[in-house]
Amino acid sequence: MNVLVVSNMYPPHYYGGYELSCRDVVEHWRGRGHRVTVLTTNMRVAGVNDLPGERDLGVRRDLDFYWEDHALVSPSLWRRLEMERTNQRHLREALDDADPDVVSVWNMGAMSLGLVTTIVEARLPLVLVVCDELAGLRPRPGRLDAAVRSASPRQAARAPPDWAANGAAGRTGGPGHLLLCE
Repeated sequence: MNVLVVSNMYPPHYYGGYELSCRDVVEHWRGRGHRVTVLTTNMRVAGVNDLPGERDLGVRRDLDFYWEDHALVSPSLWRRLEMERTNQRHLREALDDADPDVVSVWNMGAMSLGLVTTIVEARLPLVLVVCDELAGLRPRPGRLDAAVRSASPRQAARAPPDWAANGAAGRTGGPGHLLLCE
């Protein structure tokens, strides 16, 4: 099976357990004979080197994201547009090269959900891995929750992460719909 993994960080450049869990799963899949490509950000941890030949091993550190030196960033509109276009191009290239049977999306913090929208629109099976305690992190339910509960995959993928978590948690509309499990 061909798998594309998308995450905001991936070892050896990481800061937490999300990235380590992702790597463990990737190594397990590879050990079982699956071809796994990882698409992650170009973020580097100071003093940490890339693994030798990691691109040949399927780790693509191509994506920009809205985070720098432990802080969210808000670039100018023109810079955002450039980042989004570049990230979409890198995602399309990874999808073309990996030819995935399924896409596994991990930590999307400080990343555009437009990447998820593109995956949904490509009609690829999609697995969202949620390792945070979303119930404690989400805001009070609001009027948008009802709209997101009945949202199509395309609409849910475009919703901000906390709306998607509120409205889609534990629900599915059938094949092709997003399912978040808390």
